[in-house]
Amino acid sequence: MEERLYKWFRERIESGDSISFLQFKAQGLKLMDEFGGPKKLSARDVWLRACWTRFKSLLKFRNASKNTENLAHRSDQVEQSAEKFIPKLIHRLEEEDIRRDNIYLMFMRKFTWRSLLPNTQKDTKDIDIQKLKNDGLTIILCASITGSCKLSPFYFYEYETQEALKYFNSEEVISQILKTDILKHRQIFADWYNNHFMKSVIEHQQETNVSGKVLLLVTNCKKFILPENTMQNDDVELLYLPRSCISGNRPLMNMIHMNLIRFKFKKVSEEFCRSFDLNIYIKFICESWANCITPAYIKSSLEKFLTDSCTEENTTSTSLVKQTSKLIKNVTEEDTALKEISAEIEEQQENTDTSIGENTE
Repeated sequence: MEERLYKWFRERIESGDSISFLQFKAQGLKLMDEFGGPKKLSARDVWLRACWTRFKSLLKFRNASKNTENLAHRSDQVEQSAEKFIPKLIHRLEEEDIRRDNIYLMFMRKFTWRSLLPNTQKDTKDIDIQKLKNDGLTIILCASITGSCKLSPFYFYEYETQEALKYFNSEEVISQILKTDILKHRQIFADWYNNHFMKSVIEHQQETNVSGKVLLLVTNCKKFILPENTMQNDDVELLYLPRSCISGNRPLMNMIHMNLIRFKFKKVSEEFCRSFDLNIYIKFICESWANCITPAYIKSSLEKFLTDSCTEENTTSTSLVKQTSKLIKNVTEEDTALKEISAEIEEQQENTDTSIGENTE
């Protein structure tokens, strides 16, 4: 009787129907009459409520197990996708003789209000963090993998309410201010691609007398899908990376994060906490990108992304696959990366900066 009731319950749920306890009880009473269940109403009710609770728990556990299996399967697919993508890309660079100076990597980072505030100010009553929790300042960074060309940061601010707009004292610093929307993201990306990326690439090629096909590598994301008519230059190609391929840019993003941590220990942090003017952070990030994130650091960070096969002699395709597979699997833990980056910052600043103290964020 219990098996029949559970089978009915599971089939109804899996078909997409919603079941109330009254419906469950009606079906249970039918089965009791059929199989000769308890006669007393109180006993029937107790048994049905126990079954109702147990069945819901069983189904929840079953669904959780299925989701875990699906996640593991998708993870394997992504990893296989990355392992196939990079060797093919390396082979193409060699076959088409694409210069490494012409390979660019673009990535985004969103800074929420909570991430921008020092720990001592996270509970401040001067601003409504709850209203601003989904708002954020998004930065688009892009550089060639050799570090020879570094584009200026591109910003846009996403908001859900008008509350945040009062924190902009000079809106011309922000490229775009918009409500969160996938279509808007695509429009912004198209604007960045046409008016910032293409302009910078052309200028860099003219200055360095470098020509040839340009590859722009971006994360495979709906936000970065461009209309077909946007790609008007045959010498530039947009390549969408599997997400697991971009572990190589993680140290670079951690470097930026560490600079923000250093920022919180400087006097200018007090200025931000007095006015909550986001332009203070925008100015600082621009300065960090221009002065602290050096071309040499970019090159050392991103050269792990692609093996240096273009300049190696007698390199077989088998060894390329092994190197790139090892690259994908050996993802540096975030804590370790932050420690290494922190040490590098201190070394760069030892003659000019005093100790910044220990960060606990």
